[in-house]
Amino acid sequence: MNEGEKKNRARMGLRLCVLLVVVLLLGAIPLCFPARNIGFNNEEATFLDDGWMYVKGDGTRTPIELPADLDTPAGEAAVIEYVLPETLPPQSTVCLRASMQSVRAYLDDELIYEFGTEESLVEHGDARSAWVMFRLPKASEGKVLHIELTSPYESFSGKISSIYCSSKAAILFDLAETYSTGFLVFAILVVIGAALLVLYLFAAFTGLKYPSLLYLALFSLIVGLWIFGESKTIQFFSGSEYFVSKLAYYALLAMPLPFTLYMDSAYRRHTVGYPVFFFWIFTANLVISVLLELTGIAPLFRTLIVAHTMILVLIVVTVSALAFETFRYHNREAREQLIGLCILGPSCALELTSMWSGSFQMISKFLRMGILIYVAYMGVSNFRRLLLLVRESREAEYFKRLALTDMVTGGNNRNAFENDAKKAFVHDGKTGNWLILFDLDRLKIINDSIEHQTGDEAIRLAYHCRADAFRGVGTCYRIGGDEFACIVLSTTEAKVDERLQKLNDLVLHIQSTVPFDFGISFGKGMFDPALGDFRTFFAEVDRNLYSNKEKKHQTPPLFL
Repeated sequence: MNEGEKKNRARMGLRLCVLLVVVLLLGAIPLCFPARNIGFNNEEATFLDDGWMYVKGDGTRTPIELPADLDTPAGEAAVIEYVLPETLPPQSTVCLRASMQSVRAYLDDELIYEFGTEESLVEHGDARSAWVMFRLPKASEGKVLHIELTSPYESFSGKISSIYCSSKAAILFDLAETYSTGFLVFAILVVIGAALLVLYLFAAFTGLKYPSLLYLALFSLIVGLWIFGESKTIQFFSGSEYFVSKLAYYALLAMPLPFTLYMDSAYRRHTVGYPVFFFWIFTANLVISVLLELTGIAPLFRTLIVAHTMILVLIVVTVSALAFETFRYHNREAREQLIGLCILGPSCALELTSMWSGSFQMISKFLRMGILIYVAYMGVSNFRRLLLLVRESREAEYFKRLALTDMVTGGNNRNAFENDAKKAFVHDGKTGNWLILFDLDRLKIINDSIEHQTGDEAIRLAYHCRADAFRGVGTCYRIGGDEFACIVLSTTEAKVDERLQKLNDLVLHIQSTVPFDFGISFGKGMFDPALGDFRTFFAEVDRNLYSNKEKKHQTPPLFL
């Protein structure tokens, strides 16, 4: 590293330090000058967690504190009561979490609110999860608040969350603050998914086939929806009871589909195509689960155990296959995927463990961080691989162009001519396609009498005046030392002659500006797909060229 580079690095480091200090100061200033809260969330939410009575089936009452996990059989109501204080804030609102439960609320035996008690839900043993919020009627002070929570599932029966009793604004602000992490993870995953989707479209637009980006983008978006459904913030954006309670389940069923396709395309493997097999298995499970849900035979929650088991099997098989590829074949792509799954696997195992053990308050907390790190890691990895593919593609395109480019003229060479001729002059192909062959007159005399550099200049002039004359209607090539060609598609002889006349005018102009005898001879022909092949046609046009060249030398030096 030279002295200049050292100074540039030092200046860059100093600037970064100054920026860091400024950011720290901006963050520290509010802490140094405390003041009263004037934000919209300046009202503290209050809870009714103490003073509740658990009313058992035989009528006995037991004091409890919330949250609570009561010993209530599935299908029976967990009944709790609370005597409201003599003074309540105006427009007091009660809010609690119904976790796969129906809710009924009474005030002195008068029903004031119910959720999830529809007959269709009860008949099919279904239940839904949502925030339940209702406003206490006027003059509720001193009355008994009676709440019944019923769940058809043993895992949720008797589970009661903390209960808010405050203004609606204070409750909403507290919910947003408490559960904002899940929504933030959802937003980050959506941004990552959208960015990967844009990269995929960019790659497709440039001609690169990179489906891994598409599958990873879809995986990120679907997982984001699952986390959004489990974040307990979805009711801030939608009031649809079905959407609020079912989004997470549908997303969980769909999540493995892009993941299996991603694994199928992310690395070259020596094992059988297990990801595609799992893709169809998960597709069948999704279709069956949705049909069972829509027909009322079995709600989604009851069929989730199948999806969980299949996901666990998929992870085990995928990790085993990646480890086999990594250690047996030293597959770098497989090792990269294995590192990613080492991030995702443990969090997924903890998620399934918490689900099966009934610790539902921990749902998505483990997996959302593992998925976020996994998607970010694989996103960066695929972005780097895309950059490598773009660089390799550009190099391949450069060498391809190099193989089709004439070094003297910078135009198309014989390889390009043969490639295009195979498409233009085929048996039973289109009619009206013309081939014009040209020859630069007296090139040997120019090289011998003046110099080879002048001969190269004559070749360049011959190529570019032909390219100018046929611009927009034909493609020109240098196919030999002093030999050139032009392919004109779907045109008439009159239009070809018009362009040849333009070429003649350009040649006459160049003759008046160069210190050597500059001239071009030509031969033309229209290909008849029904009569012959290209070789015969080329030989015929070549004969026309030399016939015209001989006539030209027997007459005054006119081009046409």
